[in-house]
Amino acid sequence: MKKKAVFITNIPSPYRVDFFSYMQKNFPEYEFHIIFSGAGMENRKWSVEMEEIEHYHFLKSKTIIIRKRFDDRYVFIPVGVEKTLNEIAPDVVFAMEYNPTILRAVHWCRKKKIPFISWTDGTLNSEKNIGKVQRLSRSYIIKRAAAFIASSTASREAQIAYGADEKKCFISYLTVDIQKYLYEKPQKTTQNEGLQLLYVGSLIQRKGLDLLLPALAKTPQNIRLRVFWYHEKYDRNTNALCRKKICCKNSAQNLKFLTVWNF
Repeated sequence: MKKKAVFITNIPSPYRVDFFSYMQKNFPEYEFHIIFSGAGMENRKWSVEMEEIEHYHFLKSKTIIIRKRFDDRYVFIPVGVEKTLNEIAPDVVFAMEYNPTILRAVHWCRKKKIPFISWTDGTLNSEKNIGKVQRLSRSYIIKRAAAFIASSTASREAQIAYGADEKKCFISYLTVDIQKYLYEKPQKTTQNEGLQLLYVGSLIQRKGLDLLLPALAKTPQNIRLRVFWYHEKYDRNTNALCRKKICCKNSAQNLKFLTVWNF
């Protein structure tokens, strides 16, 4: 009889769905189920191939959006967490992050005496501005977990700082197969154009672009940096202002070219 394992996460994302698909196809001795707290977010316009996975479940939930200037926070208040877990009857639960869905799942695991593994992408730097309640929820979950998975060495450091046993912490790097995105680089047309770097992501504090630019300024090489970002609430004027602020605050002699596109 197959062992049943459940992953609980917030919404379907391309990199997570690829991972879940890999687990289901390569470990047939387990029956993997995935529980999603919600179907999506306004600021996540992802195209996800859900047909790549099976045994997935969407919870009915109410979404609370905490509006911020550049980084809206989405909190899913779920319905039916315990009912869904009872129907699956897992042997182990992978609890990803520390949201209300995970808190209810932790209570269910303790009641049923089912081990759960706490998994996070967060770091001490990305979570330096979280509130007291969020810190308490992390400590509460971590102190009751059977083991821990971190998406980076920095995430592992955060788990240990919140109280995790170092010997029970393991790393599963948050990476994807990039073969589908590779292309043959054209021949250079300009001499000494230097390195070309591409940043794709949100222009928000926790993404660390403010750390990347000063680091580039200290390198001896010529660098061309392109920044692609998306946010549906901001227009071309905001985009131009954002570009101006980035260039002024992080200008450096070796940073030859910087472009910001809002797509």
